[in-house]
Amino acid sequence: MTEVAEEKYNRLVSSLALAGNCLLAYSGGVDSTLLLRALCESGTGAPEVGGAARVLAVTAVSASVPPDDLDMARKMTALLGVRHELVHTDELNDAQYVQNTPERCFFCKSRLFKTLREIAQKMHYPYIFDGSNADDRGDYRPGLRANVRFGIRSPLMEAGLTKDEIRLLSHQKGLPTHDRASSPCLSSRLPYGEPITLRSLQMVREAEAVIKGLGFTELRVRKQAETARIELMPQQLQRALDQPLRQHIVKALREIGFQYVTLDMEGFSSGKLNRVLSGDLRSELINNDER
Repeated sequence: MTEVAEEKYNRLVSSLALAGNCLLAYSGGVDSTLLLRALCESGTGAPEVGGAARVLAVTAVSASVPPDDLDMARKMTALLGVRHELVHTDELNDAQYVQNTPERCFFCKSRLFKTLREIAQKMHYPYIFDGSNADDRGDYRPGLRANVRFGIRSPLMEAGLTKDEIRLLSHQKGLPTHDRASSPCLSSRLPYGEPITLRSLQMVREAEAVIKGLGFTELRVRKQAETARIELMPQQLQRALDQPLRQHIVKALREIGFQYVTLDMEGFSSGKLNRVLSGDLRSELINNDER
């Protein structure tokens, strides 16, 4: 896999060299960080000008963005010497987003990309990129429709780079994001149909911070009405059941506002809340995303 991934990456860097000035929707995650690194490597065709000089990384700030993401975005842009701006997306002011239908990500991305397009037009930047990868084609990703609507390109996807390849390349290049857990927005912790509120997002954020502070790694706290359903890596489930730690978690999450605290015995699984979509509906939604 290493040789294939490196070939894809080299083609990616070569193609980015032709892009000129560009704006990157930068989350601080593993995918967009590798793309940021590739942009910095690609240069502009002029030997005296580094690639970082023609890139503007823009990070969304909102109640639904995990706080660790913003910290990493600031760290990596400073490390790579890239200009970095923050934009407040305020998606909780969008009634369609707040309804939390399966189209939620489309409304969120549309709001962000509209802002990015306005910035790019003002600065006369011809390209806006994001960090979607080749694996995203096979999942339900309503946000990809917003890419098409607003003309956002996904160079990692175009290069055919998968998540595993992106992690491998990130590790080879010494990027601290190479083993960083996926970090979708906090709204993804709520089941479809449960309205998204500032209070709900705050409860999820605080609950996950408590559990991470106890040394647990990749995890989710799913909020379903007044219940917290904790997902941990399977090898960490037993530790959470140890009496003193279990009591500490229950007490802390009750203080946050949850009436019931449960542990998902299946363990952590990304996108688990999408299981409620029937097979036919899921296939239809994925096919609609690809149009």
